Amino acid sequence: MLNKQVLLASFMDSDKIEWFYGFLEGRVGLKRREVFLFKNLSEDDKFIMTYRHVINLDGKDNLVPNALQIHKKGNAIYTINGLNRLIEFENSDLLGNINHSTVSIDWTKYQNTIIMSDGGKLTINNLERVFS
Repeated sequence: MLNKQVLLASFMDSDKIEWFYGFLEGRVGLKRREVFLFKNLSEDDKFIMTYRHVINLDGKDNLVPNALQIHKKGNAIYTINGLNRLIEFENSDLLGNINHSTVSIDWTKYQNTIIMSDGGKLTINNLERVFS
């Protein structure tokens, strides 16, 4: 059995936060101190929880429903698809195929944001950490 620890994000309205803390503790065994809560400053009443979870690479383990695998650079959170759209956005002057592996990103411009792709379009939302 191959296991891998991944960073996940779940998105919710404010009225679901306490329920989701309980869900993560009961289903995944995560304590509140192991979960980070962020307010999405770009959308009213929207929050993001991030947490680490060990998944079974044999496909026999269910991820948390509706969770996205994410990655971090400093305080910038991103999905792989979001990173690809960001690279294309920042290098729009390049014609043809972009070799994504050779492009560098100035991550200081994206601190305290979440970078995703929504319907193939780049979305960047500002975040604020919530301490509860």
